[in-house]
Amino acid sequence: MEESIPTPPLEEMEVSGVESSASQSPNPVDVIQHDSSNFEAVKEHVLPPVPPDYEVEFEGYFTWNIQDWRKLSDSKIVSPRFVLGNYKWNLLIFLKRANNGTNIGIYLEPHPLDDDQEQDPNWYVCAQFAIDLWNPEYPYIHKSNASYHRFNQDVTDWGFSTFLELRNLHRASKSYDKPFLFDNKLNITVYVRVIKDHTGVLWHSFVNYDSKKETGLVGLNNQGATCYLNSLLQSYYFTNIFRKKVYAIPTDDEAKNEQISEETISVSLALQRVFYQLQKSNLPVDTTELTRSFGWDTNEAFIQNDVQEMNRLLMEKLENKMKGTSIEGCLNDIFVGKMKSFIRCIHVDYESSRIEDFWDIQLNVKNMGSLQNSFENYIELETLSGENKYDASGFGLQDAEKGVVFESFPPVLHLQLKRFEYDFVYDQLVKINDRHSFPDEIDLKPYLDNAGDAYDEDWVYSLHGVLVHTGDISTGHYYAMIKPTIENTWYRFDDDKVWKVTKSQVFDENFGFDELQPDIVRSMTRSQFLDYQQKRHTSAYMLVYIRKSKEKAVLEPVTDADVPSHIPEQIHKELEERDLLEKERREMHLYEHLKIITNQTFSKYEGFDLTPNVSDLNYYASDLFDEESYPLDVKLLKTEPLSKLYDLVSDSLGGVDPRHFRFWHVSTRRNYTARPDGPVPLTYETSKIPIGEVFKLNSGKKLVQQTFLFVEEVGKELNFVSKKLLELNHQKPKLDFEINSTNKFELLKQRYSHISNESFPPFHSCDQDSIILFLKYFDPKSQTLQGLTHVIVNKDAKVSTLTKSVNYFMGFDLETSLNFYEEIEPKSIEPIILEISFAESELLNGDIICFTRADTESDGSIKENIDGYGSVVTYYNFLESRIHLFVRPAILDSYLNEEDEKNLESKTFHIWVPSQIPYDCLVARFAKEIKTDPDYLRLYGVNHDDTRIAIQRNTRLRDILPRSVKPSQTINFEYEILDITLAEFESLVPIEVYWFNNSVLHLQKYELLISKQESIFDLLGKLQYKIGFNHEVREGILAWTSVDHKFGTLVADENIVSLVLRESTNHIFVGSFPHLKKILTTTDENQVLELDDVEITRGDIREVPVFQFRNEIHRKHGAPFIFDVRRNERFKDTKNRFQRLLGLGDKEFTKTELVIVSDSIDQQMRYVTDESVLLYDELAEHEQLAIDTPPRAVRRPTIQERALFIKD
Repeated sequence: MEESIPTPPLEEMEVSGVESSASQSPNPVDVIQHDSSNFEAVKEHVLPPVPPDYEVEFEGYFTWNIQDWRKLSDSKIVSPRFVLGNYKWNLLIFLKRANNGTNIGIYLEPHPLDDDQEQDPNWYVCAQFAIDLWNPEYPYIHKSNASYHRFNQDVTDWGFSTFLELRNLHRASKSYDKPFLFDNKLNITVYVRVIKDHTGVLWHSFVNYDSKKETGLVGLNNQGATCYLNSLLQSYYFTNIFRKKVYAIPTDDEAKNEQISEETISVSLALQRVFYQLQKSNLPVDTTELTRSFGWDTNEAFIQNDVQEMNRLLMEKLENKMKGTSIEGCLNDIFVGKMKSFIRCIHVDYESSRIEDFWDIQLNVKNMGSLQNSFENYIELETLSGENKYDASGFGLQDAEKGVVFESFPPVLHLQLKRFEYDFVYDQLVKINDRHSFPDEIDLKPYLDNAGDAYDEDWVYSLHGVLVHTGDISTGHYYAMIKPTIENTWYRFDDDKVWKVTKSQVFDENFGFDELQPDIVRSMTRSQFLDYQQKRHTSAYMLVYIRKSKEKAVLEPVTDADVPSHIPEQIHKELEERDLLEKERREMHLYEHLKIITNQTFSKYEGFDLTPNVSDLNYYASDLFDEESYPLDVKLLKTEPLSKLYDLVSDSLGGVDPRHFRFWHVSTRRNYTARPDGPVPLTYETSKIPIGEVFKLNSGKKLVQQTFLFVEEVGKELNFVSKKLLELNHQKPKLDFEINSTNKFELLKQRYSHISNESFPPFHSCDQDSIILFLKYFDPKSQTLQGLTHVIVNKDAKVSTLTKSVNYFMGFDLETSLNFYEEIEPKSIEPIILEISFAESELLNGDIICFTRADTESDGSIKENIDGYGSVVTYYNFLESRIHLFVRPAILDSYLNEEDEKNLESKTFHIWVPSQIPYDCLVARFAKEIKTDPDYLRLYGVNHDDTRIAIQRNTRLRDILPRSVKPSQTINFEYEILDITLAEFESLVPIEVYWFNNSVLHLQKYELLISKQESIFDLLGKLQYKIGFNHEVREGILAWTSVDHKFGTLVADENIVSLVLRESTNHIFVGSFPHLKKILTTTDENQVLELDDVEITRGDIREVPVFQFRNEIHRKHGAPFIFDVRRNERFKDTKNRFQRLLGLGDKEFTKTELVIVSDSIDQQMRYVTDESVLLYDELAEHEQLAIDTPPRAVRRPTIQERALFIKD
């Protein structure tokens, strides 16, 4: 969770006196020494310090002499007004009853000088004040409280609700010897200091705050936990030269694409749009479109990620987008500097160095104190001497200095302050809160290579951005302090709010704070402790410096001419559309919104119900349905007559006489299907009633979304059409029955254009005797489920009576047998018995009947998933569970040329499949698309971050899908065409091979697939192919197993993998150790071996297993290995060999300790520290060695965390 913008708390500060509202007792000595009548002295004592970087406008005091307290009987008592500065002021006393008595509340209230003058609604005054209540005769008897407030129209008074209990006015106590009242008299002095508010936000609550109005700038909305992203984006936005380069990225072709969406928009176009809106918008800008372009969903918006990683990813994506354009490489010119890493010999003229680019510099914070010290630490030299001398080519071992130095710094320098580090003890990241100051300007010349060409240039940098984190590692908030121009004005960008800040708020408040001693913390008041915590946990983590000599170029104002023309055009169009939608929303109550379903739209529709339902996310996807299948969208004023609707629909139907159709209400049933349930009771002849009144006459059933209507055309009713088709069949030329149903309607219209209106039958009542049904036809051959038309049937007629009319309509042989099914709901498709009546079949108005030819319907076997669906039920099952797959070849090679990419693109395809489809059917469908053998296909599911998961042969598709997949979602799959069958491939076992790279502490993990019957020789061959090491390295290779991080057994090339690796162990350690292999392969104990330029007899060498642990012997980690212990070798020399084997520098090696461990159950151990001992003699026969050292591992994300990514 993120912390919201901090609002200044009301600090009731007990300055001096007795019976404080805080839970502390006053010092009696202070009470006696205090004199409330010494106003100047008291003012200096009780008023809080002036806020840093603010000036006092005026200050003063006023004493209210209350002569008779008993006469003040009202619950609200107002003091005389007094003038201080540009305001009149007064005190307010409230007497408020509580459970334990009555409390006295005292408040301060300002007023304009002229009572008759109308107050500016935006007036405010920032004041510090203290109220001192005291005994007129004994002024040391007093109580005072202090606070501060921004008085304005919304909050006109401020003070203390429980300043004092009423009973304490009249009596003395153990803390003071007299009451506050003296002879019923009481004095109240108020001290007021008004502060000049040059920022405009001093003690502001930010309620109804308008950033644009106050600063001319706007913020970015926080999606949940995107404050880190917002602060980075604002920093980049005000790097004007960068903003111009982003605008120069070609995106006009993409912007013209009308199909573009938040999910498909590129990062560069989304960033351009965000930048433009930051320039022009009066409201905070939304970043959802940008994060969606990253490939993020809502979950990522609630995860705080690493800013540096986010920065690198964003730059990488933009760099790729700039390739091949006129601005290619421009980001390097802005953000990239050069540094040199070197090893320089001290006594001979030899230096080894390399120059590298850097995008930012990561500086240590812990124990550094200042930015300058961090830079000094960064370039600090390390001396290589003694046993750690450098092997200089041609000069042998030499004393040398190792370090880095900068060759150049970029115009815009990003400094990453290492505020977070990994704590191995607690196994988690921790925040470094140490105080670490940074200057407004810094000269970086001292950190440059003084021999470099650029050394004599001016390298002074000016601070322009401070990115801040407040909180700890698990919870916190990010914001940015930015100086947008060369002018020395700073602003705080805190998500959707922007306000002006002081230099103290930029610098001092973001340095962090060193931890205080516990006794000092314990002595703090609550207010002091909260202030200490705020200072300690608020610190800068990234600094943006701009080279002073480049400031004007970097910050050159961005003009409208820099913005691609399509950006404002597109955004202005979207704003107009949004305004139009808002207007429609406001005027919605004036209109009737109608969705009109016709026979024509129904005939174009393939799906459930009569029309696409855009609100049904379970079954709707925009690319599933024909554009002509959507209902007509009509919006009419409710005051217009129903005849207007008839006229509009008549025109859309091609001029059908309005008297030949009528409207049916479409309502939602209990099973959430939408069906016509009754005709609108008004025909064209009786349709003068206003539309708004007509739909008040509706049956009261809940309508689907808006008001849906079905248009019943009498000229398209099945029985009528079949009758006319029969007549046409006896005319010349005869009707071609192979044409589709839509064309039949057109043909009928042409042939019977001369028929008089009287030839059309009247509308059926569809109440007691007859019902309206809708027909769909499933064609297994074309794999379509097509809406046909409606039919009016007698309830008591048998279902089989439909057969003849349907056959006439479809052009089938009249004796063709048909199977009928009722579409009850998506998951319920039931067969209808032909020999019973419609009433006995429980068919009602609006029900849907699907039919197919009995001779073409199959039994619904599994094979249907490959070749199609042969039955109505299986096809409906497909419609109910279909999901959209995007399938592409798996890219296993990291480098692809342009031709490869085109070739891969041609092998991608889209496919719809049921979620229940078994693996063998799924792979067969894929193989059919790409024309390959399914036995050689390996399939992968692809996550949103492009990580792939191999799918096993016994897997069902729904087992690897998210819990709820909508048709509108696209699931990504990849395939790989193997050289062997998948069955053979899956018989291979994965072996984790850990390759020792240069030292035993640096491992590279490789996963290899190998048959259990293959040998270690075969395994090493595959490893050699993977890594590419040469024959010489291959000759020195040793391999061994491990158990619980301890050495297992050495394995020979001829060993069979299945015999070497147990079921619980699937890893093996491999490395090139020529000298060890020489020792192990020498069987003659008397043979003399040359090792490290020293001759030694084989019998004087023992090979000892070594494992690693941390602090406690049971906390083993890392890789075990073998070490050769030599007779007569002092431990000092043994340690040097150990250091070289471990590959550690002097500083790191000092943290490790060598331990001798017994082979007994209790694993007794003893540390070896004496450098003069002979380790060979110290080791007993069954003892082994161990190294006590922290694991060299980085923290891995937890299950709840996800790796940060930006999609391509």
